[in-house]
Amino acid sequence: MEKDVLILRILTHVVPECYHERMVDHKCKGIDLAMSYNDFFLYNKTCLEDLSLDDVNWVWGLCKRLNRNKIGTMDMEDCGIWNADTIFYDQEKKLVIVHPR
Repeated sequence: MEKDVLILRILTHVVPECYHERMVDHKCKGIDLAMSYNDFFLYNKTCLEDLSLDDVNWVWGLCKRLNRNKIGTMDMEDCGIWNADTIFYDQEKKLVIVHPR
């Protein structure tokens, strides 16, 4: 599949605006708090465009697994396991896997 098409599909898995608002409200250190959601979304698009085709394919594979509830996240604070549902790139261009509240 063409890289641009894969990126568009992956972008449907970037955290929605309501998640972004919560991240801003909680002063998430992984994002630029001054960015609007649109700028945040475009930043994520740029991060994906900077990847190789192999890496874009890998992220798309992750997104397909998110769709099938095959990815979980857990923190060692309370060891609760949550189904992951979205992703985003932080300020260091690291892929972050997100679970709902």
